[in-house]
Amino acid sequence: MKNNLKKFEFPAYLTFFIILTLPRSLGDFSPTLQLIVNSLKVLAFVAIISIYLIKKLRPSKLTLTFLFFSTLLGLSTVMNYVSPLFFLKVYSLNFAILLLIELILPFKLKFLRFFSNYFLILILLNSALIFLGFLLGHPHGYLTPDFYNYLLGQDNRFILYIIPALLGFFYLSRLEHRSKNLQKFALALVVGLFTLDLLWSTSAFIVLLSLTLFWLIFKSFKVKLNLPLFIILLILISFLMVFFRIQDIFTPIITNFLQKSPTISHRTVLWDFGINSLNANPLGYLHGFGYHDITALTPVAVSHFHNLFINLLFYSGVFGLLAYFYQFFILSKNLSRLKPQIFNFLSLTILALLTLMLFDTFEYYQIYYFILSLIFFAPVFLNRESHD
Repeated sequence: MKNNLKKFEFPAYLTFFIILTLPRSLGDFSPTLQLIVNSLKVLAFVAIISIYLIKKLRPSKLTLTFLFFSTLLGLSTVMNYVSPLFFLKVYSLNFAILLLIELILPFKLKFLRFFSNYFLILILLNSALIFLGFLLGHPHGYLTPDFYNYLLGQDNRFILYIIPALLGFFYLSRLEHRSKNLQKFALALVVGLFTLDLLWSTSAFIVLLSLTLFWLIFKSFKVKLNLPLFIILLILISFLMVFFRIQDIFTPIITNFLQKSPTISHRTVLWDFGINSLNANPLGYLHGFGYHDITALTPVAVSHFHNLFINLLFYSGVFGLLAYFYQFFILSKNLSRLKPQIFNFLSLTILALLTLMLFDTFEYYQIYYFILSLIFFAPVFLNRESHD
């Protein structure tokens, strides 16, 4: 009986993984489809928690740090009398993806092969649908004239599907030494760059291109990057951008080369709203105002601040901000066991995400936490022992 259950274990995990990483835009097509997707995610969450408890596994440091951060965020949400259901919906699923990766680790080689190809297929399908949208005369290649979205979301969010595909094929190329893995790596990279250029997602395109160039440069380096130092530097830059407008120095580049306004597509308007809200209630700097949809409150109708620093500060205060960024120092410590070439590639991936989050926020996406798990468990994934 036990052996029969084992046969279904890995397929069940893959099913949960697909459910948790289904493109969010699917739910925008119809309320019924959105209800079905949300119901499946709830069922997946319950199943993952149940299996994890039955197996009596011990959470990783990454998961424990996430729990600490989300607990602070949850307490702030309750204290400020904003909807805890919105918080639970987002962060319970993020918690589920972290636990799922821990459950799936014994099948790591099979899983690497699966999710790498899964994301590559999604990337190719997304690109094909964009071309179809252009052929049908839809604005900007959207799926439908009235549905302003793509299969894998819009603009910067698309990079969240490219990076795990690249990481998966990168790991496989180290484990299997097959040229087809590098070929798929190159295909995902080229299609990703082309699509981001087509969508005019300037920041994501530059970040992905820079990641590629820097990886090629550091590929031959035998010295490891000082990852904590660069993380602190990016946090400082983010703080200076939000509070002191350091980006104004680059106004000629922003306006002439990037063809953007000095407000960086109205992001500074959002940041000012966040700062003014915190200044009006200084205690907010300590514990934040809780996790909630700010669309109806902000001068620009969007649900987040397009900057990780002010996003975390507004929702969870300094305490939550510090707890959140502690995750990256745990990642750095865990990667220190790896060889310089691999360490540098993964470090640059972390820095690429943080750089992109100077202008966007991803901390509420399951795929984002999946990427963090892939990086955290890199020493495990790159170990040749596997239940295949």
